Amino acid sequence: MFVINLVGSIKKLSVFILGVCLLSFTFYFDDVVFIDFLFLLYVLAVAFFCSGPFLTDPRGLFLLIFYVYSVFFSLQVIFVGYTKFGIDLEYLAASLRIQFFSAIVMVTVFNLIIKDDSFFRNKSKVIFERYREFTFLKNSEVLYFLFIAPLIFYGFYLILESGASSKREYLDSATKVQAFAYFASVIMIAVFGIRLVKIPIFRFDFLIFTIFCTGLMFLLFNGERDVLFKLVLVYLIVFFDKKRFPVLFPSFLIILFAIFIVPSSQYFKSFFLNGEINFSRVGLDLLFSNEFTSAGKNLYSLVYFGVEQKFSFFYSDIMRAFTPSFFFSEIDVQSSGAWFNNTFRVVNDFSGTSGWGFTIVGNGYLVGGYSGVFCIMTIYAFVLSVFYNIRFKNIYLYVFYLLLFLVAIYVIRADLANYFSQAFKISGLVVVTIYFADCFLVKSSKRLSYER
Repeated sequence: MFVINLVGSIKKLSVFILGVCLLSFTFYFDDVVFIDFLFLLYVLAVAFFCSGPFLTDPRGLFLLIFYVYSVFFSLQVIFVGYTKFGIDLEYLAASLRIQFFSAIVMVTVFNLIIKDDSFFRNKSKVIFERYREFTFLKNSEVLYFLFIAPLIFYGFYLILESGASSKREYLDSATKVQAFAYFASVIMIAVFGIRLVKIPIFRFDFLIFTIFCTGLMFLLFNGERDVLFKLVLVYLIVFFDKKRFPVLFPSFLIILFAIFIVPSSQYFKSFFLNGEINFSRVGLDLLFSNEFTSAGKNLYSLVYFGVEQKFSFFYSDIMRAFTPSFFFSEIDVQSSGAWFNNTFRVVNDFSGTSGWGFTIVGNGYLVGGYSGVFCIMTIYAFVLSVFYNIRFKNIYLYVFYLLLFLVAIYVIRADLANYFSQAFKISGLVVVTIYFADCFLVKSSKRLSYER
């Protein structure tokens, strides 16, 4: 055991030194492709030497996704160009260095907190075997889905009746319905995860099939691709957690699949609203016309146009994350992402109404440059690491971590306020509600058995 821990520590120290050395080299060159390449070498080293045998290890698939979000805008600039604002390769290189630095901070926190693979060796088997014995609760998730299904489909009906012809047009007129649809989708994904834990892999399950179809309807009715993609990712995570297959190669396949499928899927958004599938872009122009460019683009815009760095952005994000929205109805307290879209983009005359989001790295840059990035990325990685370590304690923590993992991916192009809000106010509330509902059903069943 001592030897295994020593080898693991040497690997972690080695990738840290490698990361610092590679990042140092980038300050001597402003070549964007060269920086992208050195960044890639570091990410691959971490994935090969530090990531564990689970898709949810944030040093594997998650880090690869983070890399794609970080460099995709620079690749777009190189291969197809960008015209919505000026491009200065020196500033672009500077923004890449910041993202490289953020990845090193994030990985260092992961390596310091996440326990070694031996700690999880038998825990994953326990959780999947334990809940097959819960005979009364083995179908409780069916009841929960039946509870939310009428509300989801009523939302689809409202979308069709609204007369909107696009997602943007509908969002502008029905923000409350859209917010409710998001909350319902989180419940559905949680139910989906619980069901996957309880049933054997490869067995056809009508509830799983129904939820997949509902995710597809989210795409076709109101243009929400995230729901369907999240369901696919959750299925793959549970599958590999159960089978304990090597996950590094599948992680690369998932990344390649996402890079090619995500751009194409946007043309199916809101198909039932406008009845059109029109591929207006092809080739590389299509490949780089997706949300993977948003995080890098938004950080570059902050560096390019310049911004006053203030620690007050951190306080605003914390307030927005944990305080109910109605408290801010008469107070102008915005999250970093809201400030970027409502103020920064307006002042600098950015064009476009969708696909911008923000960037968690840019959130740190707003707070205080490199020191702000260090602060925000440490918090970001710390939360993910802590719940990664305890996810196999019971089914509820496992499902919560699945939701947190999805939130962490989303927040690569958002801010700290979204991270905490979606993780705890929404995902946490959903899982806690399911837990208490299960407790109520168990007590009710025992009471009925006793009365008989």
